[in-house]
Amino acid sequence: MHPGDLIVAEETRGPDGTLACVGTGLLVKALVRTLPGRTVHTGPLTGSDHVVRGPERAALLADGAIAVDMESAATLSTAVAAGPRPVAAVRVVVDAPEHELVRIGTVRGEYRPSVFFVRSFPHSPNGTVLCCSPGGERVMAMPLRQSVRVGTYLFEQKLRKRDKFPLIVELEPLFACNLKCEGCGKIQHPAGVLKQRMPVAQAVGAVLESGAPMVSIAGGEPLMHPQIDEIVRQLVAKRKYVFLCTNAMLLRKKLDEFTPSPYFAFAVHIDGLRERHDESVAKEGVFDEAVAAIKEAKRRGFRVTTNSTFFNTDTPQTIIEVLNYLNDDLKVDEMMISPPTPTRRLPTRSTSSAWNRPGNSSGRRSRAETAGAGGSTTRRSSWTSSKARPISPAPRGRSPTTPSSGGSAPAI
Repeated sequence: MHPGDLIVAEETRGPDGTLACVGTGLLVKALVRTLPGRTVHTGPLTGSDHVVRGPERAALLADGAIAVDMESAATLSTAVAAGPRPVAAVRVVVDAPEHELVRIGTVRGEYRPSVFFVRSFPHSPNGTVLCCSPGGERVMAMPLRQSVRVGTYLFEQKLRKRDKFPLIVELEPLFACNLKCEGCGKIQHPAGVLKQRMPVAQAVGAVLESGAPMVSIAGGEPLMHPQIDEIVRQLVAKRKYVFLCTNAMLLRKKLDEFTPSPYFAFAVHIDGLRERHDESVAKEGVFDEAVAAIKEAKRRGFRVTTNSTFFNTDTPQTIIEVLNYLNDDLKVDEMMISPPTPTRRLPTRSTSSAWNRPGNSSGRRSRAETAGAGGSTTRRSSWTSSKARPISPAPRGRSPTTPSSGGSAPAI
């Protein structure tokens, strides 16, 4: 086995036991057809929390494993724990006994996992990878490039033995908003603060300084920022995954200012169906405008996700109804649900902003979520819920009929 070879797992082995994978033969045929000349191996894939070398490789090989990685066993085990479903894992060999991985930089460019997976599976117009069921039909849009990028970032932090590190930055370039949503305290800021807009250089600099691979742009209403398109453009150019959170009231008017990209998605806030949503934002017609904006953005090739805040006045049935509508009717790319965040009423006296305060060396206002925080539910075929922090889009979770692990692995 050599760097660049492919592995389709027959099973994964981890602390929670052995988990059988499905569709192995189908995946092997697809890889051989799309990547002629590449060697594809099948067999058990073992999980490890560290880089495996020397004698430990030999011990795992003697136990029947053909490769080891840090993600597959845990990822598939988590998916199955949420409910029975078929799972699979496809990996790229990045090191072998004759070429051991010392640090992430030793991964040779031509063997990077994204090169193989982006070439191997069918694509949607916006660049995301479409995964297929065993019958061959397309069932969901899965941003595999994002999964590989985030997985590589997490692997690098592991190698550097970092316990805490930023995974996603929540950037708030303004507090002003065009709605008065129930439970939101942003518009209670003094008028002087509501008029402020974070400069492009500060916004982009804060994200780059954090090193996080993802950024959620919130507010306020980000589309009210006169340079929001430039902020997004520069972050996408730096290959950051950008989620622009919006109530969608301005979205149709602003769509021409943005370009579809696998690194960019609109995250539209939907708190319920028409009556419930309009009540939560204290304005009639907002739900219909949001739905129209989502449809238009999807038509133009943008990725669109949703974020829904549910209160104790919501019932299981009303939550099911709105998620079914988002999943089945609007066919959004991802759904996230969040509990309401308590907000204290701010004083009415004028306060100075930390963005431009003397002595504030970074000159930014942003929050970085640490790895492991947050969660999401993802679309197509069916959905399940998981607790999530508000406005913290996470890497796509599971699909009941698709591979849920893809990336790199060392051969044993």
